[in-house]
Amino acid sequence: MKSLHSLPLGLLLVIAFCVMACGGAKRTEQRALSPRDSIYTHEYIYQIHIDSPYRALALVDTAEKRKLLTPVRADYLRSMVYFNALQRFSTAASYAKKCYEGAVAQQDTNRIMYVLTVYCSASQAVGAYSDALFGARKGIEYAKLRGDISMEGNFLQNVALVYQDMGMY
Repeated sequence: MKSLHSLPLGLLLVIAFCVMACGGAKRTEQRALSPRDSIYTHEYIYQIHIDSPYRALALVDTAEKRKLLTPVRADYLRSMVYFNALQRFSTAASYAKKCYEGAVAQQDTNRIMYVLTVYCSASQAVGAYSDALFGARKGIEYAKLRGDISMEGNFLQNVALVYQDMGMY
């Protein structure tokens, strides 16, 4: 008689386990497709870009394809990886220029300031002095518009370094 009562209970436990297992798979699938996955955020990619540059670039590509990052942010992160971690200054400058053009179109003055810093330094590093001076001039203009004396000073210093590199000091 005891075995008859435990049969429905055992069957109920097996059904409950199956339902939970199927529901768990669905949740895992939904988690994998979640647009706010923490590894695809600007903050996380920026955090790992020095120690794991190739992984950061792969995450940027995936995040951009999934439309989790705008093209401007993706190009900004690429420029940072190539500039800071891989020291491929020419590539960094081209991504910084693309990001600058996109940020201007979006009128994102905060992003413009930071990307122009990378653009100036990367252009100077590869000897593209006219590009470096263009970036510094634009940076000074935006810094004045924002009233950011510190950034204006940084761009003026970039101008001085470019002229020093060119032997015109």
